[in-house]
Parts: sequence; C-alpha cells; structure tokens
Amino acid sequence: MTRAEPLVGALVIGGLGVALALGLRGEPPEDLSMRVEGARAHVLLSPPDSRHDVLPALLRDRVETLDGEGRSAVELITKKVVYGSRWEREVTLPVVRGPLSPEGEPWPCALKLRLLPAFFDDGKPGGGDVIEIVDHQIRSRFPQDISAGDVKVLRFAEVRSTALSLTPLEGRLWAIGKIVLDDDATSPTTFTFTGSLSLGEVLGNVRVTLDRLDIAWTGKTRGALVIAAVDLLADVEKVAEAFLKKQIGDSLELISLPRRALRLEDLAFGGPGGKLEGSFEMRLCAAPVVSTLGVDLDLGASVSLAGRPRDPVIVGPPAVRGARALAFGDSRGETPDHNVEAVAGGDAIQQTLYMLWQSGVFDEWGRDPAVLASFRAELADRLTLELSHLDLRLPPVFVAGHPACDGFALRFADVAIGHLTDGRTAVAHADVCASPRVREGRLELEASLLSVRLNCVRFDAGTNLEPCLSDVIPLLRERVAERKPSFPLSLPIPERLFHVSLVQGGALSIQGLSADTSGELMRVKARAVTSTAAP
Repeated sequence: MTRAEPLVGALVIGGLGVALALGLRGEPPEDLSMRVEGARAHVLLSPPDSRHDVLPALLRDRVETLDGEGRSAVELITKKVVYGSRWEREVTLPVVRGPLSPEGEPWPCALKLRLLPAFFDDGKPGGGDVIEIVDHQIRSRFPQDISAGDVKVLRFAEVRSTALSLTPLEGRLWAIGKIVLDDDATSPTTFTFTGSLSLGEVLGNVRVTLDRLDIAWTGKTRGALVIAAVDLLADVEKVAEAFLKKQIGDSLELISLPRRALRLEDLAFGGPGGKLEGSFEMRLCAAPVVSTLGVDLDLGASVSLAGRPRDPVIVGPPAVRGARALAFGDSRGETPDHNVEAVAGGDAIQQTLYMLWQSGVFDEWGRDPAVLASFRAELADRLTLELSHLDLRLPPVFVAGHPACDGFALRFADVAIGHLTDGRTAVAHADVCASPRVREGRLELEASLLSVRLNCVRFDAGTNLEPCLSDVIPLLRERVAERKPSFPLSLPIPERLFHVSLVQGGALSIQGLSADTSGELMRVKARAVTSTAAP
C-alpha cells in the first residue's frame, strides 16, 4: 500500500492476514464464552467485575485470566481455557477506563518545547532568528517626530544600521543593542541599550515583562537638542527617552502563543479519506523556564471537534496511565545544528488518536476501497468474512511500560473486521510498537506488531464474547514473535502546526527535522527559521 495509513494498518494487513487466511470457524455453544451486561459493555469507567460472567459454569475452575501488557486506558481482560495440551479457547473483553478529558476543556499538557539560544540569536548574518524580527520591529518605528506640548522639537530619522543580541541566561532574556540613525555622515544619532526580560504565564499565555532597559543617546539629535531647546531640555529629554524605551521595549516583547483558536481544517489534521474539523487552542501550562540552555515551554491544548461525534459516551481522550514525565535529553557539550527541541509522550499520542477516532477519520479509512482491496488480496479466496469495512469501535490508546517496546506502544482494541455467516462479528485487539522516522521532510512512524487477540461478538439480549480462530491463535503468536512484521505508517501530525509562530510579527518554517524515541518519549529536533514574511 503506498498511501499513508493510520496505525491500525499494522493490525489489519499484518498479523490478522496470517490468522484469517487459515480460516474462521464456529465454536460449540457449550464452549467458553463471556456475557457482559449493559448496552455499552466495553465502556466501563469503574471496575467491571460485576458486569461480566464466564460461561458455562463448569469451566470456571479451569479458566485462566490474562491481562494485557503494560498499563493503558483500555484494559484487555482475556479468559482462556486449554483443553488437553494443545487446544486453546479464549475471549477478550476490552474495557475503557476513565476519567475522560471532555472536549472544550483543557486537556493534559502533552508537549514540552525548548527554544535554544540560537533560536533567538544564531550570531550569523542573514536573519532567520528572532533578532531579525526585533530588527524589523525597531526599523518600522522610525522615522518619528518628537513633540513637547504642541511644538515639534526633534525628528528621529530612519535607521541606518543595528547591532543586536538576545541571549537566554538564568531566569532572564538579556538584550544588548546599538541603533544608528541615518541623519549625519560623521556624527549620526546613536542609541545603545541594555535590557532584561522575564517570562511568566497569564491566562495560559506567555507574559513578557521588561524588567530593565538602560539607554544611552548620543550624536546629532542629542547635540541639536542641547543647542536649540535649552529651555525645553528637561521636558524633551523625558519625552524622547520615554519614546525610545517604549519603541525598543515593545520590539523586544515578542514571544507569545496564538491568541485565537486555530481551525483544525487549516492545520490539515487528518489522513487519507478524512480530515478533522473544529477548533484547536494552544495554552501554556506553567511559567516558562529560562536558562543558558534556552527557554522551556510546557504546552497543552483545548480541542472542540465539529460535527456529530462517533460516540457520545466517550466525550474526550481517557487519562493516560503510567506515562513518563516529559524531559529533554542531556545535550551538554554538544554543538547542536538545530535550534528547537520538542518532547512528546503518551498524552500527545492519545489525544491525537482520540481526535482521529471521534471525528470519523478512522471510519473513512476503514471504508477506503484501496485498504479493503489490500486486505482481500492478503487473504485471497480463504476469506470467510463479509468484509465491508474495518470498524474501530474504541479509541486507540497509548500503552505505558510494555516490556517489548521502548518507543510508543499503542493499543487498537475492539476492531470489528467482518461478519461470519452465522451473524457473529469477528473482532481483534492488537498492540503495536511505533518509532518515528523522517521521510521527505515529514515525520512518520514505523510500527511493528507486538501481539494480537481475537474473538467473536454476538448480540443476544446482551453482549456475548465467544471464541474464534482458536485453532490458529498459538500459530499466529509464534509467527508474530518470530517475524515481528514492520509497517511504514504515517501518524497524521499536521505539518502546519509546526509553522505556528511563537514570535509576534513573524512567520516560522521548519528545516532539518529529525526524531527518535526512547523511554516512551518522542524527541523531535529541527531548525526553526523565522522571517517577517506573512505565514
């Protein structure tokens, strides 16, 4: 398949193809089964012990309970019976745990962003850093007339040249600059300044405070002021210096998150055959941390999806269980060729997967003729299912602490893959391990299949889970363990999200994107190029 697929492709095209090609068959009605109470049997926000029962009663002493690997918002409760030494029967109940983070409310903080010193000032000519934006802002504020009362007493000419620097140190951003006006060949007006800025958080956004700004003023206009306006000198000095402090200070107060909600459509969230619609609002979760390593921002989001929800009960992503704290790697002693780093964990992936699932993007993928054709081709004429689409009935989730995956372990549970001739629905539950790669400048994931569980569902005054594929499950697991099939996949991270500028009055583009995973965290590095051009 050449098109970028959501991660569930690892489940469908890989291990299930092997299993289903060996045939589906019914099980005797007196065999193992599980009956689950309630119309929403798989959405239990409290312990499910009182809501399911193993049948028939005579097998209960022989039933073994298998839990899913790792910790996840969707638990897999598997009941298994072995007859003799070979024949196995099993059924799996997937259970969604709460609490949920409803849409429209702040979701857990999911991303840590570091702006390295080179983001602000790379020390090279030609722009591309924040200093370029500061330079542009300062130049745009000149020429300017200065008046005392109603009398025009000074005119600051346009800017001839600047020499600026902006450096993060412990707790502060320090700015040093020299501005030369184009008003005299031998003694032009010159302003030199030193300033410090602190960064805080107010109402989910960055607050930039100019703590100090010292300005020295020399050259033509300073001398002209002394000669021509002695009687107004004190007042004019105050007016002129206040003007300079405001213009230079405003030019330095640039860092800010977007102050309006972004449209998901504009960010190009989605995948083949579907896209997300709604609003996406970024927020700062805590005050920025400024050090010699750069400026660290903890970011979260509030999302409201448009249109009719796929499932009105699951109103937001379930809480991630056991996720690692976000942390940057140790970069001391390195000479980085990037100026931006980001760290994402289980919350980021779980929120993204929820949006794709709830909005129907995965539904569109499951009906894609190319996807279904590939699945049928994999199974050839052995397919005994009425395959019309692949139905993800629960949101895919992150799995923490999976022993076989150091990257992102993901769980796709309760995926309906087709109907048997007796009316039952075959469902699958799979864990995959995903790690990032960059292809043609875009961030993608490559996933390998870790495990698959299979059973059938029958609705008869309740939900009945019954075995299927019992003859081939042991063989399937052996093949998965031996081969660990790998699949090129695209997690639909919106490329345009990287272009959302954190610098007022500037646009942002990304170059040199790289990514890796370790310790269940994804670390992304890139070079952000700022410019004064409109986005």
